[in-house]
Amino acid sequence: MWYYLHEDLTMYRLGKQIHKYRRIQRFVIVLLLVLFFSVLIVWLMRLRIAPAATIRNDTPVSKNYTTSQTAKVTINKPEFKMELPGGWTERKVIASPTGPRYTFAAPTGESKLFDIYIDNPPMNFAINKAIVVASQGTGLTHEYVSENCVNFTDPKSKNLQTGFAPARWQEIDFICDMANASRQVVGTISHDGKNQVNVTGTSGVTHKVFMTYTDNDITPSYSVFYDILGSLQFK
Repeated sequence: MWYYLHEDLTMYRLGKQIHKYRRIQRFVIVLLLVLFFSVLIVWLMRLRIAPAATIRNDTPVSKNYTTSQTAKVTINKPEFKMELPGGWTERKVIASPTGPRYTFAAPTGESKLFDIYIDNPPMNFAINKAIVVASQGTGLTHEYVSENCVNFTDPKSKNLQTGFAPARWQEIDFICDMANASRQVVGTISHDGKNQVNVTGTSGVTHKVFMTYTDNDITPSYSVFYDILGSLQFK
């Protein structure tokens, strides 16, 4: 009887040891699998975020600096002083009671022209676009160039003989050249009167001034005109 009891107890203990060993074995396997998949996931994430690639910088682009890009020409006249872009020149004008006092042109190929009338504002001069100006000290302030006046002027008011029509921009009257709508003549307008702005110079003398700017490029740019207006100082 003791023999059978001892044998059963030994088998029970042996079975218990085998069962405990298998639990440890399964735990180790599960742990290894978890570690394996964790490492695999981390590797895949790094591969996606920072894939192997050869980075090549673009060839550096450089441009030679030329002083003509920023050069200015100072114009000094008895009535005023101003700055023009490099390359601009003064053109000779024929003295006329109704013509400009001075005319300046851009270099050949740029199709830009600037005229300034002093103390002889052309009352019947028609323009295509308008820009509002006003005196400020001995200089001028300015707005932006309008669109072509044919776009906001009543065609019924056009004079059939001249092709001109009374127009209005920012509550200021001027004359719109509807007969030559394809032109690009910009004229200064102000509250001081038709085709004139009154500016008092450093000498105390007040001038009646009218200016036109023409840019016949396909896509006119008026930054040059704005710079000219901003540089004007009357004497």
